[in-house]
Amino acid sequence: MKNEYNQKYVLNSSDKDFDATLNKLAAELGATVYIDPVAGDLTGKVMSLMPPGSTSLVYGALSSKGPCGLNPLALIGMGQTIQGFVLGEFIKYKGKDMMPIIGKSMALQKVKAFQPTIQKKFPLSKFQDSVKEYLGNMTGGKFVLCPHMEDAALVDGAEFPEFDLYSPDGKSFEPPAVTTYTGPKIDKV
Repeated sequence: MKNEYNQKYVLNSSDKDFDATLNKLAAELGATVYIDPVAGDLTGKVMSLMPPGSTSLVYGALSSKGPCGLNPLALIGMGQTIQGFVLGEFIKYKGKDMMPIIGKSMALQKVKAFQPTIQKKFPLSKFQDSVKEYLGNMTGGKFVLCPHMEDAALVDGAEFPEFDLYSPDGKSFEPPAVTTYTGPKIDKV
């Protein structure tokens, strides 16, 4: 990724030197904001390596868990915070100040600089199976429900198969807690 995206710093949380590298870089670069798409235990791990006054902006739950592993003493004694972050709410709050950034983003989308990876397209009748598959590989790309796709399983009045979104594999599944960005706390991302 470092070369592919021409980035100076790329860390992999499964590397054996991740903790030491993140701790060192956070101090060197003055990094105090962790933008967190994973949640779960990674939130606590990363925050334990960040300097005092750091904030974790949780905008996803790829781990299927809420943020955990947080040290309450770090939150209190080091002045660390954790916030939910919803981009739409942030844009609404910032208003017209976001227009130049949105314009640049749209220009990049036009030249296809941002291209999502689509891992799978599926018809309505395959929804339950696709949820199971997605939960097994949530970082491999987007799963796209295509209700317009021809679907032999749903012709001639066939009923849509029953499914349970929160228990796709028959096991208990707790959906992650949802938090909404509510205030002016973060000015720059």
